[in-house]
Formats: sequence, C-alpha cells, structure tokens
Amino acid sequence: MTKNQHVGRIPKQQRSRETVARILDAAVHIVEEQGLAGLVMHKVAREAGVGQATLYTYFPTPEQLIARLGERVRAEVEEALDTLPELQGETTYTTFVDNYLTIFVRVYKCNRLIHHLLDTNTEMATAQEHMLTEVFVKHFTTTLERAFASLPIEVGRLIAIGFLRITDAFLWYDPPNDVSDTMWHAMLARTLVNFLAQEIGHQAALSSDPSHLGERS
Repeated sequence: MTKNQHVGRIPKQQRSRETVARILDAAVHIVEEQGLAGLVMHKVAREAGVGQATLYTYFPTPEQLIARLGERVRAEVEEALDTLPELQGETTYTTFVDNYLTIFVRVYKCNRLIHHLLDTNTEMATAQEHMLTEVFVKHFTTTLERAFASLPIEVGRLIAIGFLRITDAFLWYDPPNDVSDTMWHAMLARTLVNFLAQEIGHQAALSSDPSHLGERS
C-alpha cells in the first residue's frame, strides 16, 4: 500500500485542500469530544459540512482518516520540537530537561487527540506510537550530542527512549490528590535530571576505559 492509499487522497487544488482541512478539523473535534469510537463517517461529514460522497472521495475508510490525523499530530510534534531554543554555551541538565518538558506538557499533556490516538489496543495505535517515538528520539539524540558530548548514536537513542518512558509515566497520569501539577512536574524534572546525569556520567566513565565499553551497571 502506498502512503497515499494509507492516509487517503492527497489533494492538489486549493479548494480541495480546504475541504480536506475542514474534514480533518471536524474529525479532530469529534475524537476530542467522543474518542475514536465516535469517529463515524456520517458524523464527520455533517460536522465538516460536506456530503458523504465528498468525504469518501478523500477518505474511503475511517482507518485512512485516522492515519491522516496521525500525520497531523506528527507535524505538530515536529513543529513544537523545532521551537526549542538553541542551546548556547555550557548547557546544564536542568536547562536541557526544562526545554523538553515544556514541549511535552504543551503537546502531549494538553493534546487530547494524541491521547485518543494512542490509547487503544490496535495495530494502528501501535504504529502511531512508534512514529511519534521516532520523531522525538531522533530530535532528542541530535540535541543531546550537541549539548553534552559526542555520544555514540545507539547510546543517545537508549537515553532518549529512557527519557521518554519516564516522562510518559508521569504525564499520562494525573498526580495524586494531595500533589499539585506544579509539584508533579517538579518531581518529574528532578527525576529526569538525575537520570541524565547518571546515564551521561556512566557513558563518560565507560569511554575513559574502552575495555568496558558497552557494559551496563
């Protein structure tokens, strides 16, 4: 299956692009309010103000519509990551963590569409999660190498994945009743700073003793 077949028809004319944008906006609104279970094609057509025939012209199946929503989310995540400030001079772990947490809170915590796309036990949800993970890991690994040291790519990826898992464990769930969001995020930030310091410090120690390269404590 080609990419176009996977995500529906890609329009070329401006009017068609505007129609598709309305359809996607309608789908986002429905998913945010009702979850993926509410993404019924006739509801999307009514919400978008288009005929069902028009909707099926661009998205013959609900799966293709969901896949296009995933593409939109990926673009939003990439755009958000691109807004991270350039790291100047000597970078602290705290600055590094704060920059990425700003993105996670803004995009992942506040974007209900992401939650609905990922919070289903389906192959499509798994594919969406892998796609978003790879976007983050690629960006994080590059930034990590620039900020601290010339880490081997595979090591940077492992640190990125660990960072992502820790963050997910905090942000995907609400804090306990006696813990404010501010305190919850501060706890997460401290955890991530300690994680980075430990992992990068460990790698530096291994690099100074090549006989142990690749070992883990």
